[in-house]
Amino acid sequence: MHTVRMAVIAAATVLPAFWAGDVAAQQAMTFFVTSVGPGKGGDLGGLDGADRHCLQLAQAAGAGSRAWRAYLSTQSVGGAPAVNARDRIGAGPWQNAKGVVIARNVDELHGEANNLTKQTALSEKGEAEAREAGRRLCEIPIDKAYTSVLQRATRTLDLALETRGGAPLPVERDQALNERHYGDLQGLNKQETADKFGAEQVHIWRRSYDVQPPGGESLKDTAARTLPYFEGKILPDLRAGKNVIVAAHGNSLRSIVMHLDRLTREQVLELNIPTGVPIVYEIGPGGEVLGKEILEQAAAS
Repeated sequence: MHTVRMAVIAAATVLPAFWAGDVAAQQAMTFFVTSVGPGKGGDLGGLDGADRHCLQLAQAAGAGSRAWRAYLSTQSVGGAPAVNARDRIGAGPWQNAKGVVIARNVDELHGEANNLTKQTALSEKGEAEAREAGRRLCEIPIDKAYTSVLQRATRTLDLALETRGGAPLPVERDQALNERHYGDLQGLNKQETADKFGAEQVHIWRRSYDVQPPGGESLKDTAARTLPYFEGKILPDLRAGKNVIVAAHGNSLRSIVMHLDRLTREQVLELNIPTGVPIVYEIGPGGEVLGKEILEQAAAS
C-alpha cells in the first residue's frame, strides 16, 4: 500500500518595531522584527506594553531609546480615539541592524518600493524556529508546498525549505490558509477587550467554537474556509501520491488538525499547535490518516 506524508508548520507571530525619534538622533538600527513576546501569549499590554517590550529588546541590542514604537493599531475604546500604526512610527528613514535601509518614509514603507524581504525583516526566534523545522524535515520527502498569503507564513516556509535543501518546489499561496481574523478585538490586550466588551463576553469568545467576535471570525468560520481548501486542493494532491508541506497559522492549522485527528469542538478548543514544530501525518491512498509524528527537538542530555 502506497502512503504519502503531509507536514504542517505553524508560523510564529511577529511584532515589527520602528524608531520614531528625531532623524538627527537616529541610531544604527532603527527597525527590527521580533517574535519574542513578553511571556503572556498574545497579550502585549496594549500599545504602552508593546512599546516597552520593543524598548527592552532594543536596549538589549545596544539601541535603546524611548523613541521605539511597536507597529500596532487600536480600535476606539471608552471614548479614546482609534490609533493607526502608521501615525505613530515617525517619518523615517528606517534601517535594520546591518544598516540596510528598509524604507525612506511612510509612503515608501507601505508601497511596493519598500525593502521588506525575508532577509531584511526576519525575527530572530521565528528564523531559528523555521530553520530548525527545515533540519527536522531533511529526511521527509516533499513534492509540493502550500502556505497562506501572510508574510510570516511565507517566510517560515521559505526558510524551512532553504534549510532542508533539495530542488525548488512548486508553492501555492492562498488566503484560505490565513490566520483567524479577530475583527474589532485585533490590537487590543485582554484588559482593554474586557473594558470595552465585558469580561464575560470576552470569555465566551475565547472559549467558544462558533461565537464570532464583532467584525471577526470564530473558529468555525476559520474552518469554513480552511477545510474546503484542504479538501479541494491539498487532499487531491495527497491522493495522487504527492508529499506536501503546509506552512500556515495556529488557528487555520487547528481546523485541519481537527479534521485529521477527528477532534470534537471541545477538544479543538484545548488544542495548541506550537510554532515552528513540524507535525507529520502519514496518509493512506484514500486520504485516511495512518500515523502522526511531532518532530520536536530532542531534549539535551
